[in-house]
Amino acid sequence: MNLSQPTQTAPRRLSRRALRRIAQRGMTLIEIMIVVVIMGLIASAVGIGVFNQAKKARIETATTEVRSIEHAVQLWQQDHPSGCPTVAQLQADRILDNHARSKDPWDNDYAISCENGDVTVRSKGPDGQEGTDDDIPRQRR
Repeated sequence: MNLSQPTQTAPRRLSRRALRRIAQRGMTLIEIMIVVVIMGLIASAVGIGVFNQAKKARIETATTEVRSIEHAVQLWQQDHPSGCPTVAQLQADRILDNHARSKDPWDNDYAISCENGDVTVRSKGPDGQEGTDDDIPRQRR
């Protein structure tokens, strides 16, 4: 016997019946249901994460816009020492860009008050109610 040559084994041949069984074998209803449930769990986890990020983004957008409007009001007051403008007035006087949003991310008007030299700009926040904890104020003295 020659040990230097590898031994060859005959390839295993499957019968036609075995090949047909393998080809016809599919997934059971239980297997499909398990896959659908797992996909639903993954989709809901991703959805919750996206929803929370969207909420944070709206709050950050409102905070940035409040600061921008506050600075615009201060510029407007240099030319108009008495009075308090609206966002529309700031846009008309070209202190704020006309393409800038005139409402907060929840489609409420920004509240601007100018009392005793203090400028206060507020967004009503997600609930749309003024004076609640979710309001987004920015006050500069």
